[in-house]
Amino acid sequence: MERENIQVSVVNLELNDALKDYINKKLRSIEKFIDFNDPSVSGDIRLYKDTGKQSGKIYRVEISFMKAGKKYGVNASGNNLFEAIDESKDLILRKITDHKEKRQSLVKRGGATIKTFLKKFSR
Repeated sequence: MERENIQVSVVNLELNDALKDYINKKLRSIEKFIDFNDPSVSGDIRLYKDTGKQSGKIYRVEISFMKAGKKYGVNASGNNLFEAIDESKDLILRKITDHKEKRQSLVKRGGATIKTFLKKFSR
């Protein structure tokens, strides 16, 4: 499943088919919130291996999406590449859903304010 509007780049790594499949699998869970077929959606996924370290969290993943003018971006590190991808996917999902819930909360509060305002005039 190739997505033209999502760019995947690697630094000090090789992007093999298993890694592409794993990234696509993780992108499917994000598709519930972001429609990748929408031409206004674009994104970058960058995978890094820190060659200056010998152990610890040497893999880093950066994900950034732009949807209708709103930017979402996260960074995550891990002991292996799959751990870093999983963590970054969880972080980006949290950012997207937090924004969605905040927007819905603002609409509800605005509606409640209008309702109380109208109640004052109906008496």
